[in-house]
Amino acid sequence: MKSGPAESAATYIPGVCNLGGAEVRMRTMAAWGCLGLTVISWGFCFYAVVPAGWRFLVALPATGALLCWLQSRYHFCVHYGLLGVFNVGTGVGQTDTVEQAEYRRLDQQKALKIIAMACAGGIAVGVLAYLCS
Repeated sequence: MKSGPAESAATYIPGVCNLGGAEVRMRTMAAWGCLGLTVISWGFCFYAVVPAGWRFLVALPATGALLCWLQSRYHFCVHYGLLGVFNVGTGVGQTDTVEQAEYRRLDQQKALKIIAMACAGGIAVGVLAYLCS
């Protein structure tokens, strides 16, 4: 039987999934909020003719948007992964501890990969904002 996103979201899988549906929805909403802030920041930079160096700061909300979106997409919280906890229940913020060291290591690796992807994407958006006149 093939496991879909809804099924894997309900079960903790080390290095793969550490979030349940409520946590995923919260991160999706945060991603939309950060995306809106990115668009507003970018628009302000060009409307107010902000110097190029300052326009790079658009990378900050863009990184936030990507970080939230990736966490939502992968059903994986980087904060939880780094702390060694998970929440696949129905509530937000109610965590359980990851007991096995190998599982914590897998979670930490996944968290660092997601952080790296979000930072790379955010920097790319910042560079585009910097280069656009």
